[in-house]
Amino acid sequence: MKKLLFVLVFGAALSLQAQIEVKINPITTILGAADIQGEYLLNENFGVELSLQPFFGKTYPFLNSEDYDGTQSGFAEKLRAKYYYSPYNGGDQWYIDIFAVNSSVDYTTEYSADIGNGNYVDNLVKTLKKSYTGIGFEAGAKKVTDSGFIFEYSLGIGTYLSSDFKIVPDANDPNRQVEEFTPESIFFSGKIVIGYRFGDF
Repeated sequence: MKKLLFVLVFGAALSLQAQIEVKINPITTILGAADIQGEYLLNENFGVELSLQPFFGKTYPFLNSEDYDGTQSGFAEKLRAKYYYSPYNGGDQWYIDIFAVNSSVDYTTEYSADIGNGNYVDNLVKTLKKSYTGIGFEAGAKKVTDSGFIFEYSLGIGTYLSSDFKIVPDANDPNRQVEEFTPESIFFSGKIVIGYRFGDF
């Protein structure tokens, strides 16, 4: 339902006369968490942006401790409403945004369980499950060249509306005990992206 809401809200923007930008975060993409963004500029001062981020491959190191250096899988989406101050080419220069985010990602790694008397059970897999929704705001800047290429960055904070964080040991672990924990009330948000703008004002 949450994903459907994101799609419906963002899809409504498609019916408006707007310019479109396609962007990607090259750093997170290399690390296995591609952040692909599409922004519709409703006018020179306002834009609506949808970010889709699949997680895959080796664990994203900036989000997890060295205890979770295995694999990751999941998906996150973020919807931003952006206001641009004194744009030069329309939808550029300094801006602020408010955002809503929904994320569900699993991080897995192998481990060994101590069963006593110096004996261990090997090749077990534990999973760190992180699911949450949140809202927040960011401040950022965007540069658009005359040929349409984009460089953009932002930084902000958010707060959790709901969260479900837990560590799930392997079903074959004789000491198996699911550990649930509550994250800090706020989290940081930001991006560094490159992209291209289609169309002019």
